[in-house]
Amino acid sequence: MKIGVFDSGVGGITVLKELRKQFPGHEYLYFGDTANVPYGTKSPTQIQSLVTSASERMKTQGIEALVIACNTASSLAFQQFKNTLSPMPILDVVEAGVKSVTDALASPSTPILILGTRATVRSRIYSTLLKKIDPNYHIFEQECPLLVPLIEEGWIHHPVMELTVQEYVRSYQSLEPGVALLACTHYPWIKGGIEKYLPQWTVIDSAKALAQIAEQHLQLSTSAPHSSLTSMQWYFSDPDSIARNVLNEIHSAPSKF
Repeated sequence: MKIGVFDSGVGGITVLKELRKQFPGHEYLYFGDTANVPYGTKSPTQIQSLVTSASERMKTQGIEALVIACNTASSLAFQQFKNTLSPMPILDVVEAGVKSVTDALASPSTPILILGTRATVRSRIYSTLLKKIDPNYHIFEQECPLLVPLIEEGWIHHPVMELTVQEYVRSYQSLEPGVALLACTHYPWIKGGIEKYLPQWTVIDSAKALAQIAEQHLQLSTSAPHSSLTSMQWYFSDPDSIARNVLNEIHSAPSKF
């Protein structure tokens, strides 16, 4: 099966890594819309227009299923993906994020912190879905608009990143330790930094949960009967903007899409 993975930039690589690890032998096509990142500071109308364009381009590449590895796009433009790609299976990271949170909770009273882009947080999709499961959940949501641009710049270990993370989580450090969801696939790049300032919290990303959902919905095989190597295509709308540390991660020359 040829699986497309979409993100606004390089964040979805964290999801792609887990898919390739769990399901070798499949074909993968990654598209990062780096010319338009970050999505999280754009209006819903802008995001929906960008998603429509991206999904049309990915469709021409013969993908058979799509994984939306972008919380902002999942939150605000899932219907645009469906309009273009239906009846192709489409999986989104939001469903996986909700599953990750509920699996990690010690009790319904455990604090839940959603760390996401401005657009994702203001959509309130996570709190809405979680409250449907249990209206008594204690949910806090924090906009983190500076994190994606810093990660895209490659400033993962930069002092500015550390100060920014510290500022975003400062007001939650006095709470009883709970579950913090990285509701943006960029954020696992800086998971260690977030854990530093949320000691004793369970900090989770949804990549593993998304891989489990992919296995169920796409009936993917964890074995590779024909080859142990994964066929991989890398596309970006602005390859020249990718930070060197990310290029080192993908071990391949990306193409412009």
